Amino acid sequence: MGHFHSLFSHNLATDVDYAFTGRPEIKDLIIKENGCLEVHDFRLWTLDGINHVASMHVVVKNNMDLKEAERLKEKIKSQLKHLHILHATIEVEFNPEHEI
Repeated sequence: MGHFHSLFSHNLATDVDYAFTGRPEIKDLIIKENGCLEVHDFRLWTLDGINHVASMHVVVKNNMDLKEAERLKEKIKSQLKHLHILHATIEVEFNPEHEI
């Protein structure tokens, strides 16, 4: 969590002032820290310059069960809160090509 937090805590509040699809650093950290296969349809925007909102699709291995998927979503949401992203909508997608 330390790297995840320190990389973006510098001043995300002033960096995010409109809706956009970028921010590959956050996507890369979500993949690295959580073992996801891919993050796509990532959106991040600010409500007021301080409070931020995100939405994304997270691709996981096909053998992940629904309870694990729910735990993963909660873990990602917790990580995002450290970046002042107070709400996230996360859609989990299962990839049938990755069984193991």
